[in-house]
Amino acid sequence: MSARQDADHRFVNTVSHANELIVQITLDGSIVWVSSALSELLGWDSSDVVGQPASEFSSRSEGEARAWESEHLAARGT
Repeated sequence: MSARQDADHRFVNTVSHANELIVQITLDGSIVWVSSALSELLGWDSSDVVGQPASEFSSRSEGEARAWESEHLAARGT
């Protein structure tokens, strides 16, 4: 394994297992990846947010966010 590949592997491992919520967003604002902390912190599955516009989550009030969460958890049957 090259030094670059080793560094990439360590970075991905660190980010994937971070206790903080980390979100990767494209230039057009679509969520393409979230850390596993999403499930641990909010109880959401990554499939609930990947592919969604980040603006769907950043501009909501707490009440709106809770309503969205309830709606999506109900749709998943949880």
